[in-house]
Amino acid sequence: RVIFTPSEAEAGGIGVADYAFDIDNSELDKITAGVLQIGINTTDSHDGVIDQYLGDIFVDGVTSAATDNIEELRIISRNGVDSQVTFENTDSTFGNHMSVEANDDINVDVNFTALDGFKLEADIDFSGVGANIIGTGLTMGAGSDGVLLIGEDLILDGSINSTGDVDIASSNAIDIGVGTGIEAYTYQISNEELQRITGDNLTIGDV
Repeated sequence: RVIFTPSEAEAGGIGVADYAFDIDNSELDKITAGVLQIGINTTDSHDGVIDQYLGDIFVDGVTSAATDNIEELRIISRNGVDSQVTFENTDSTFGNHMSVEANDDINVDVNFTALDGFKLEADIDFSGVGANIIGTGLTMGAGSDGVLLIGEDLILDGSINSTGDVDIASSNAIDIGVGTGIEAYTYQISNEELQRITGDNLTIGDV
């Protein structure tokens, strides 16, 4: 596993995103790893000292060619309760598996595809705040490894297209309402959202 994290808390960019701490496609292309982790979680340390967390992270125009030699690209945003990850500006394609963890929301504002599969885990701090938000008309694509979505809500105005399974779970033991008459639930999956999901099998609940 290869870990990149800043020496002080700041925003991060991946692909063509230009932020205080960024890793562009040409740099990604030079890395061969089972796991490339950008940002840290609470179990990672250097010489016994917890390193700085990345704040908001922006993913922009990552290419399959740049990530072909990375079996899993793992993106972690944990600097404060409102730390978010946003896919922005230009569509991204990940050569293998991709996973995202954020204390708050994960915002999908452009299309992306992970050729093996992907995981989006919002509300990683179990505060009860943090949704997976997919914008109108956008598509998240996955290969045979499928899709795992975890958070306190799913706002699916776009679509999920997976050749594998799609698993949806709540964070922090939040109940999920499915279908109609679900207004009382914090986590809601409407019939319209269900129609936007394509996959081998759909599991909602404990996964």
